[in-house]
Amino acid sequence: GHFKPLEKKFVRVSGEATIGHVEKFLRRKMGLDPACQVDIICGDHLLEQYQTLREIRRAIGDAAMQDGLLVLHYGLVVSPLKIT
Repeated sequence: GHFKPLEKKFVRVSGEATIGHVEKFLRRKMGLDPACQVDIICGDHLLEQYQTLREIRRAIGDAAMQDGLLVLHYGLVVSPLKIT
């Protein structure tokens, strides 16, 4: 699977935005295949679709922050292994 790299390293969004919104944004910007799995993490926490950015900031605290910004990372699982 091919995908486009993100043009910007950060985006400004509302604290009310959910991880689901972030995933949709990544899928659209990177032209990801629907079969591609997107994992979004903050520190060592795998985040859920329904969590808002504000909730994540509150739950994880300062460890989630860098220079006043909430730092999220994403991972792509392009072709899941088939278990036979």
